Amino acid sequence: MSKIINIAGRDVGFDAPASLPVRYRNMTTRDFFVDMQTLSESTDSVKKPKKLFGKAAEKEEAAEEMRINEKWDTTILFNIVHAMAKAADPTITSDLIDWVDSFEEFPIFQIFAEIQPLLVKSMQTTKKSTAAVMG
Repeated sequence: MSKIINIAGRDVGFDAPASLPVRYRNMTTRDFFVDMQTLSESTDSVKKPKKLFGKAAEKEEAAEEMRINEKWDTTILFNIVHAMAKAADPTITSDLIDWVDSFEEFPIFQIFAEIQPLLVKSMQTTKKSTAAVMG
């Protein structure tokens, strides 16, 4: 599974192969799944205040937004994005800082939002539950 995103006028490929957790470990010496869990635990879902009042407010759905908490580590986002780009193009430098600095701008949150579906899809399992098979 791969995706191409235009970053500062350059098309950059991103890939989430089965080997991504191993690649991530080799590049960062960190555990991919621990870091993904850290990201998950470092955001809180909060309800946004309603903008309308009276009867209109009763019909308005309460919107939620994500907020980061004290566990947040932006470096994890950069590491994941870099590992996925390197999986798509092995010629990319292994040095994260050099790679990020090679762009005029690097909107990490936008980039991560675009590649997140790749990560989710790559981590989904197709294996049936043992209980369902045995039951």
